[in-house]
Amino acid sequence: MKVNLLTNDPKGVRPGWVNIDASGGPGAILGSVVDLGHSVDLGEAEEIYSSDVLDKLPLEQGKAALQNWLACLRFGGTLTVAVLDLREACRLVLDGALTPEGANQTIFSRRSAWPVAYLAQQITERGGRVVSKSLEGMRAVVVAERVDPR
Repeated sequence: MKVNLLTNDPKGVRPGWVNIDASGGPGAILGSVVDLGHSVDLGEAEEIYSSDVLDKLPLEQGKAALQNWLACLRFGGTLTVAVLDLREACRLVLDGALTPEGANQTIFSRRSAWPVAYLAQQITERGGRVVSKSLEGMRAVVVAERVDPR
């Protein structure tokens, strides 16, 4: 099972995946993006993809989401998390490439900040093994896998 987490973004729906949206957007099932237990059994998912979800949650709720997402992965399963890279977004504002209106929509709609190193640390502390970290435009992307603690 492949799980795609959304926040009311119909363009983010992935065909063939279980698309879960906290607001029940088009093409997705209504469900909690923090506690997947209502939609995904523990250890069932081979892959979980989350873009623009984690940074829209308060920090502590985001940490709980990471814990739950990793628990829903089977051992060796992949978690990909993409969040706004605030450094790049601020650089674009300062360079004039991102308008004040765009900055308000892009930056200030977030409820928590997840610098890529911090995100990787939080995943590691919750039992994930970071496979890669990258910056893709205004996105910080961390790919990790769930490892068997034995």
